Amino acid sequence: MNKQDLPMEIAGALLVIHQIYKWIDPMGDAVFLLAIAAMIALFPTARRAIGALRFKIISIDLLVSIAVIGALFLGEYSEAAIVGFLFLFGAFLESRTIRKTRSAIASLLKLAPSTANRIRAGISEEVSIVDLVKGDRVSVKTGQRIPVDGDVVYGFASIDQAQITGEPLPAQKSIGDFVYASTILANGYLEILTKEVGETTLFGNIVKRLEEAQDKKAPPQRTIEKFAS
Repeated sequence: MNKQDLPMEIAGALLVIHQIYKWIDPMGDAVFLLAIAAMIALFPTARRAIGALRFKIISIDLLVSIAVIGALFLGEYSEAAIVGFLFLFGAFLESRTIRKTRSAIASLLKLAPSTANRIRAGISEEVSIVDLVKGDRVSVKTGQRIPVDGDVVYGFASIDQAQITGEPLPAQKSIGDFVYASTILANGYLEILTKEVGETTLFGNIVKRLEEAQDKKAPPQRTIEKFAS
């Protein structure tokens, strides 16, 4: 939690306190708690809505703000507080999802090798991944990560590809077999004819899909937005 989550926490706490009060005294009335919760939840939402309006953007924050303010004027304090809190909670879930996605991407990127051993005219040289192209022949030794997607043209090896395919046991690869970038050569030696490199590999596509997921709202957020509007 951080300061940005404080309005959500306070509004949620007031809703809980109101509910406890109602359990203790069913005939009592503590709508002021709901009104305070609604206004606290409204503040960050309305601030974002005003910021968007400056750029002539009608955002979901504006619609939620109107809904909460309207409910308050109509005396529907419970609805105002719940909508305001749920919207903040949805934003919190979305932010948390994005942080996890970014962390997962960062972890995946650490798995990608930055160099490869390219073989040309029988001579092996270490080059950057960005210098590889389709058709290049690369060699991989025990303990190294495979730098490309491609076909094995020489050698035999055990490949740990659990992080790509989910297979629990190492796969045995030999001439004619296909291997994936960022998998680990557990034992043996291979020479591979490059078919895909960088972003076009299976590994690269996985990273790309995760990055695209950051731009999509979490399902709870979409549901809350639909309800709030």
